[in-house]
Amino acid sequence: MLQPTVALLYDHAQRRPQASQLISRRWELTTAQVAGYVARMARAFGQRGIASGDLVSIACDNDLAFLVTLALEQIGATSCTSPSGVAHDALGISWHITDVVAETAAQTILIDDAFMVALVSVEPLLTIASPSTETTPVRLIFSSGTSGIPVAVPFTLEQVIQRATLAEAIWMPDRPFMSLITMASASGYLTAMANVRSGDTYFSPGDPIDNARLLRENNVSTVKASPVQLAALCALPDLTFPDLSRIESAGGPLSVALAQRLSEVAPSASLLNLYGSTEAGTIAVARIADDGTTPPAVLVAGADVEVVDDLDQPLPHGTEGLIRWRRPYQATHYADGTRTSLRDGWFYPGDRGVIHPDGTFSILGRADNLVNSGGVKVQLEALDARLSTVPGLVDWAYFTDVDAFGIERLILAAVALPEHQSTLVAAVNERTPDVPVNRLYLVDEIPRNAMGKVLRHELRQRFATLASQQ
Repeated sequence: MLQPTVALLYDHAQRRPQASQLISRRWELTTAQVAGYVARMARAFGQRGIASGDLVSIACDNDLAFLVTLALEQIGATSCTSPSGVAHDALGISWHITDVVAETAAQTILIDDAFMVALVSVEPLLTIASPSTETTPVRLIFSSGTSGIPVAVPFTLEQVIQRATLAEAIWMPDRPFMSLITMASASGYLTAMANVRSGDTYFSPGDPIDNARLLRENNVSTVKASPVQLAALCALPDLTFPDLSRIESAGGPLSVALAQRLSEVAPSASLLNLYGSTEAGTIAVARIADDGTTPPAVLVAGADVEVVDDLDQPLPHGTEGLIRWRRPYQATHYADGTRTSLRDGWFYPGDRGVIHPDGTFSILGRADNLVNSGGVKVQLEALDARLSTVPGLVDWAYFTDVDAFGIERLILAAVALPEHQSTLVAAVNERTPDVPVNRLYLVDEIPRNAMGKVLRHELRQRFATLASQQ
C-alpha cells in the first residue's frame, strides 16, 4: 500500500521528534513541531468544510504553504498553488487558502495571526485519508506547457512517490540540499516531499538575502536554482559559498558570464545544467566546463529520448529535429484535457534538439523560437546568450512581432541602466551583426515563470497593447 507523505512525517516525528524538518526565514521546526502544526491545520480545515476530493488552491509564503500542503494531503484534498492567469472556477477549485486577503470565487480561509493563535487549541487530527482512487490527484502543478500559458498537470500519489525518489537520486546525491525553487513548481514541490519522506531538512526558499543566509548558516553542499535565482545570489556583495560542492541550474541554460561568476563565489562547486519538464522530470544533465561553456548533456537512466521530424518519425543521431521523450511515472494528461503535448505515451516539450552519435544530447531551443530574420534563421535563446557582455544591460529577451505588412520583426525587450539606453542598440548590434535588432522595447522587468523562463508570449502581448495605444 502506498504511504502518503504525511504518514511518513508522523512516523519520523515519533522516531526522531527533535530532528530538523523545516528551516526558513522565520522558522526552525523539528519533525514533532511540523507534525503538530500539520495535524491541527488538518483538523481546522476539516472543521471549516474542506473535504476529501476537494481541490484547494494555496497562496501563502512558501514555508506556510509547506505546512498547508501536508495538512490538505492528510484530509484527502487535492492541493495546487494559486494559478496565475487561470480562472479558479474553470478548474473546479472550491477552496482558497491564503495569508493575505484575496478576492476569489472560491471559499477562502485566511491564515493570519489570529488563525495561528487559535490553532494552538485545536485538537490534532490523528487519521489520514487515502486518495479515493489510484488515479485521484494529490497535487495539480502548473506547467508552462509548450505555449508558455499555464496548464494544470495532475499528479497521483504514486507519481509523487516515484518522482520524489528519482529527484533524490538525480538532484540530491550530496546533502544538505536546498532548492531555491518554490513549491509552485514541480521541482520545488518534489524537493519538499522528498525531504519529508526521507526525514531530511527542507530549507524553504525566500528572497536572495534569505537564501544566501540559509545556504551559509546551514553549510548547504548542493543548491538547485534557476539561472535568474543564481544571478541574484551572485549580485549580493562580498559573499562567497565555500561549502557548496554542487550547483544545479534548472529552467534554462547558464550563460558563460554567469557560470564564470558562480565559479568565483563558489570555487569548490561543480556546475551542472539540468534539462527536464514538469510533465516528466529531469531527463538529461550537463556538466559545465571550466571556461563556462556547456557541453552536450548525458541522458539520465530510464529516460527514453528521440528526435523526430514533423510527422513524428524518428531521425538518425546527429540530425536536428523535434524532441520527444518518455519515462516511468511521467504525467499522462493535462487537467483541461485539450493539450496534445502528452500523447501516445510520449511528451513533446516543443523544443528542438539533436542526439549526437555518442548518445549525448543538446537542446537548441524552442521550436517556435526559431525565426527568420532578414533571411537568417536564428534561435532566440541563442541570441539572448550573445548579449551577456553588453554594458548596462540588466535583463533582456528577444521576441518577434508582425508589422502591418505581415513582415516578422525582431524586437529586443530590455531592462537597461538609464545612462546606457541611448547607446544600447549600437552595442547590441555590434554583438549580433548578422541579425540586427529591428526595435528596442525598454521595460521595467522581463516577465518570467517560476523557473525563470522568459514568457515571450507575454512580452509580445504587452508590446502589441502599447503599439495599439500609440
